[in-house]
Amino acid sequence: MLKISISEDVINERFIELISFISKRSNSISVSRYYTGFLNESEFKQMQKAYKEYIYKEDTERREKYKNNQNNYQFRLNDIFHFNNEQDAFSYFNELSNQELAMIEGLQYSDFSEKSDNRFTSNSEEFIKTMYTRVTPVTMNPVFEMCYFKIGQVYSSIVTNMKGLYDFPYIIDGIEYEDITFYENDNIVLAVCSHERNAYLNLHERDFDAFKDLEITYEIMS
Repeated sequence: MLKISISEDVINERFIELISFISKRSNSISVSRYYTGFLNESEFKQMQKAYKEYIYKEDTERREKYKNNQNNYQFRLNDIFHFNNEQDAFSYFNELSNQELAMIEGLQYSDFSEKSDNRFTSNSEEFIKTMYTRVTPVTMNPVFEMCYFKIGQVYSSIVTNMKGLYDFPYIIDGIEYEDITFYENDNIVLAVCSHERNAYLNLHERDFDAFKDLEITYEIMS
């Protein structure tokens, strides 16, 4: 699997070609919005638990990438932060993890328990689920509502109104969303960060030549 960063604003007909390429390799999408409304206690605890697990997972992966110098990660960090040895780097990783873990306690259930309930619901057969999370495929913190749909009319209504990859918002039942992500089952195919105007793909090597035919400027990340 190749992780590829898109390095340009893909618009008009080239956007249509890219979306056609992606949709043929996907069976669902998600969209996101900032969420400040009501959550029940179970939803809140699950969100916090998942965020803590994400922090620990990221910390473990950082240390492994550094030790193995994956994609020159060790060399790049040493150059930027002037680390002299692994101990210096791991002390830095400890600080990062502690800062991220402190953010967990910065959010309390009382921040949600008294708010009005404006969670997204749908009777559409295309609707899969709603998830409340502090980590999306393209960003993290504070809290996001992610809504998942099978590829269908909701997907079509979103992309039909987009002129380029970073156009937003997408209006679904009167609610504004952004950051469309495409999936093949549970695997991300294309993730878009609308505000920051960046996107990445995860492609099977068998699909790479077809992607290159689109003549979109890209970088291979891993």
